[in-house]
Amino acid sequence: MLKGFKAIDEKLRKSVKESGGSYFSTLNAMCIGGDCVVATPKDFPVQFDYGHFLFEGGRIVLSKLKEAGLFTAIEAENDS
Repeated sequence: MLKGFKAIDEKLRKSVKESGGSYFSTLNAMCIGGDCVVATPKDFPVQFDYGHFLFEGGRIVLSKLKEAGLFTAIEAENDS
């Protein structure tokens, strides 16, 4: 099942890059080596379905954006 999502993710990444944009893969952020994060260490679920994060899932994605150095750019834009 992940294989199909990875193919779509790759098409999105290529399309965004060709358009001059930046792409952040939530799939790559949440699924490493075929294992996807489905719950926090305290067993809180991270998503509602295949594409809708709950609060805890959003926190994980946000931390990955910060690790990638992308969230600081968003914060700077909002400060303008």
